[in-house]
Amino acid sequence: MQISGNWDAPVNKGVLCKMGRFDPLYDERKRVVEPLLRESGRLVSVNWERAVEVIAKQIGSSKAKNIGVLASSYATNEALYLINKLFHDELKVSNIGLLNDTAPQIFKKQQSSLAEIAKSDIILVVSANPAKDQPVASFMIKRALNKGTRLIVVDDKEMISHRLLI
Repeated sequence: MQISGNWDAPVNKGVLCKMGRFDPLYDERKRVVEPLLRESGRLVSVNWERAVEVIAKQIGSSKAKNIGVLASSYATNEALYLINKLFHDELKVSNIGLLNDTAPQIFKKQQSSLAEIAKSDIILVVSANPAKDQPVASFMIKRALNKGTRLIVVDDKEMISHRLLI
């Protein structure tokens, strides 16, 4: 089964969000409720102590540049502090990010539409990652860039503009 967008739709020009494009419509798999460890090519149920031991060993033997950490901004301040302390301060991991949006809503109502992106001469992206956080808008930006629209990225992080759209 496949879901396809309507390329003539005025709102999104046929671009589907990640969930509409890739998530399964129906999934019979059972939920994992205990740690699993791969042994001899098979997943084997283990206790939490064993799972944490294996994770600690693997993280400890990895280079910082090969580790990525995603946290939720809904986690407690204490948990976020400990994540930063362990991964940034101790393990020197630089690839740390949040899974969800933390910025407050600026406008009470929508200011424009996705269709306006295609009509733009210049697109300004400020402290955002459309490919990660707004995938449909990211596709619209890609389409606009293919038509000659210029892209300006303003961010306090070192970032290459094409990585925003991958």
